Amino acid sequence: MKNNFFYVLILVSSTYFSANACAIDSISYNYKTLKKESKALITADKDTIVSSIELKYPVFKNPVWNEQVKQLIFNSETETSNYATYDEYLHAFIDASVEANAEEEVYPRSWTQEIQVSVENQFAGLQTLSLSISSYNYTGGAHPNSSLFYVNYDIFSRKLIKLSDLINPNMMARLTYIASTIFRKQEGLSPTQSLENYFFENQKFSLNTNFLITKKGLLFYYNPYEIRSYAEGPMELLVPYASIGSLLKINPYIPQNHK
Repeated sequence: MKNNFFYVLILVSSTYFSANACAIDSISYNYKTLKKESKALITADKDTIVSSIELKYPVFKNPVWNEQVKQLIFNSETETSNYATYDEYLHAFIDASVEANAEEEVYPRSWTQEIQVSVENQFAGLQTLSLSISSYNYTGGAHPNSSLFYVNYDIFSRKLIKLSDLINPNMMARLTYIASTIFRKQEGLSPTQSLENYFFENQKFSLNTNFLITKKGLLFYYNPYEIRSYAEGPMELLVPYASIGSLLKINPYIPQNHK
């Protein structure tokens, strides 16, 4: 019986090691950069107009992750797209800029788009893969637009990790309250001061779903125009694990040595 138990223990340990080895192997990657420019357009004032698009993204050993990265890029500006390849995506942007400048012969402009997908810090012992996708875009107007979004995945199931996977369901209101106190302190607001200068619905603080799992806490990111004006810029809000430890589920996504 002891020998059988020892054999089972070795088998379970080997299976666990093998699964984790595969997981580690699946997130091995190198960065790749693609860039395309339009042909130079010389205006009547002798200005040179050149539109450009640049993509930088990780190429994983596991092709499943590469497809996920591709869709993150393709859908970074719209909710859905029909692009099949990166080349199609690059050409579509340049073709749109050329067409727009052909219609705006008097005031042609250089279009610019830069998109970067980055692998965020990973933590030993966790089964998460966190990515950020940052975008800078100018196609005319008063100023360019920029955004940053985070996505956190379970490396085994490849499902998106949601707040509900991290926080006990009956503790979500408490999480929002704790985050609101941190927000007010960060912004120099009193506990009862109005939020009329922010874009929260009904002037009531709320958390978004754009967060990153970090070593110290959950980092929420609000993009320009989301809760305040473009001129005031984006906002980061770190909610430390130390302040929400009692709200957390036991899971393989949060660093266990955060206390």
